[in-house]
Amino acid sequence: MIAKLVPTTPAEWEESLSSSSKQSLQQCRQLSEAPHLMPLLRRLPARSLLLEAGCGLGQYVYTFASNGHRCIGLDFSYKLLDVIRIGLTQALKNQVIFRYVCSQ
Repeated sequence: MIAKLVPTTPAEWEESLSSSSKQSLQQCRQLSEAPHLMPLLRRLPARSLLLEAGCGLGQYVYTFASNGHRCIGLDFSYKLLDVIRIGLTQALKNQVIFRYVCSQ
């Protein structure tokens, strides 16, 4: 039997991500300074509209919204989207739209 290293079902992803949600929301604040994102953040026109499909806990949505961009986050988990909504400041809530995507 091969050990499962990565969640493979929607329920497994939801459980895996929601259990680490507090840690992930803290890491969001550090993404703005991540070397792989800095060139993109510098090149994007102000208030760009960005879409993150499969946003999970919205680390990138949070990062780009914190830098003044408007964002749409899509995910198949109501639970994860609720975790994101709770963690956003009111100012960021005005810049971000989250939508549930049905997988059926």
